Amino acid sequence: MNEIPLAVLWGALFVTLLGSCALTLIGSWLVLWRYRRSVARAMSMSGFGAVEQAPAGAAAASTGAGIVSTSPVTASAREERPSGRAEALFRRAVWAPWLETACLAAAGLAYALVLACAYLLATPAARTPTRFALTLWVDLWPLVIAAALTAPRFLRSAAVAAALYFTPFVLGTITLLVFPDAPADSVDAALLGLRDTVTPTVMVWFWIVFAGAPTGALLLSLNPRLRAVSPLLLAFTMTAIVSLMTVWIVTFASPLKDLTFRLAEATPGGWAGWLLLAASLVLAIAAAAWAGWMVLRWIRKATLAKVISDRTLVVDALWLFFASYYAMQFVVQGQAWLLTGALAFAVYWIVLAAARSRVRSRDPSLAPRGLTFLRVFALGPKSNALFDALAKHWRRVGSMQLITGPDLAQSTAQPHQLLDFVTGRLARHFIGDAHMLEARLDLLDRVADRDGWYRINNFFCRADAWKAVLARLVQEGDVVLMDLRSFSAHNEGCVHELRHLVEFVPLGRCVFIVDATTDIGHLRSVLSEALAGLEATSPNRQATAETVELHAHEPGTRALRNLLHRLSHAA
Repeated sequence: MNEIPLAVLWGALFVTLLGSCALTLIGSWLVLWRYRRSVARAMSMSGFGAVEQAPAGAAAASTGAGIVSTSPVTASAREERPSGRAEALFRRAVWAPWLETACLAAAGLAYALVLACAYLLATPAARTPTRFALTLWVDLWPLVIAAALTAPRFLRSAAVAAALYFTPFVLGTITLLVFPDAPADSVDAALLGLRDTVTPTVMVWFWIVFAGAPTGALLLSLNPRLRAVSPLLLAFTMTAIVSLMTVWIVTFASPLKDLTFRLAEATPGGWAGWLLLAASLVLAIAAAAWAGWMVLRWIRKATLAKVISDRTLVVDALWLFFASYYAMQFVVQGQAWLLTGALAFAVYWIVLAAARSRVRSRDPSLAPRGLTFLRVFALGPKSNALFDALAKHWRRVGSMQLITGPDLAQSTAQPHQLLDFVTGRLARHFIGDAHMLEARLDLLDRVADRDGWYRINNFFCRADAWKAVLARLVQEGDVVLMDLRSFSAHNEGCVHELRHLVEFVPLGRCVFIVDATTDIGHLRSVLSEALAGLEATSPNRQATAETVELHAHEPGTRALRNLLHRLSHAA
């Protein structure tokens, strides 16, 4: 078989990258739209049956098998931790995103060095220090996006990282523009000579072609609103399109191409040739679908085995996409240079794993502290933003538990849950009876993944099952965070949660968030009524509504840091 023309390979790679981004963007919107609707519809369905009324102040939820009750968690049942441990927990949570960014920086530098060295080897004319520095600078661009995805606030972090990234470009441009003339035999003259090879205009165009263009395509599919599902679809579409293009290219390569032409010439109207082309197309589509589905099955198994997680899937998809894009540029030097992208990604992965291992080895020994997240469902984007920012810190110190609702369904969905939804098996995740609740609690994941980060345990509940799930979650969790922004008399579900916490959970490990939108008067009234009807076994029988601490929270880095400090001391 003749060697495939390089122009054909380049075109196939271009179609793969562009087509995968477009299909991922469209598919992600459709999947998430359907996913939210399916979750909302399933949540409205009953599962536990009619709820029996429990005595005032008691916590009970009816199930198809009877009453599921919970025992009070007394203050003495909890391990009392010194303030030094709380401060260590706080420091780890605060520094978590920045240490992860440092690990990514080390891995990204190794990744860029591989690509820059490969560029110099493949292009003899570019073997100058300036060209090497320019190539290295461009190849480091994915680190800006990775840092923004890792940091608590995406847009702010992206702006800061981009400013730092472009600083060398600005300084170099100013130097070239204002550098005075110098004797030809001086070092300064040699620097001035760089204008002949690398100019600000060349740098700008180089960046646009090799960094700006793929960034625009990638951010459409990996933006924060879609990245719960887009890495999965990106993996599927890239694999499927690569498989499709491979079969199609092989079909038109000798000797199959010659066979097609001979069949077309030997039959009236060329029907045999057209039949072979149609069969090849069907085969290509089938192979593409099968290959893409195999990748998704591997991702599901790897997720359940804790080899990868929702975090690593997003960041790895970013670096792998850029590696594929850069490999496309290398293909003009020869087919073997396609391996450059795979080599760069492998080096990135190895260095990142080593850096994360070093960070974990230097961390103080701390027991993981879980966090149960309760909120007013009507908050929507506000609650979603808080949860996302908090997760980037807290998931370094412990797992996070919550009852899934339409407001956080897409941002907390795990890869295996989304794949089960696509295959029509999402119903198996919904808790509808006591047996399913116990089975789901047995699967509660409180162990760190290979990257040292913990997972989000989201519980899908039928309309009358959430009270039983609430009772078990706050019993199991180390600290309970309740977002009461926009709380009012209309939030009957939150009233039940408040009464349950007051009766059964020491208020010292509960953090209640409020702001100007919270009806503080009604909140104090609910707390007073709950405290007035406490049983003698309640851990909060000495508390009053006025002594319950309400944590004022507003958007911002300082407010998030204060919240982390409060949670660390409550955990």
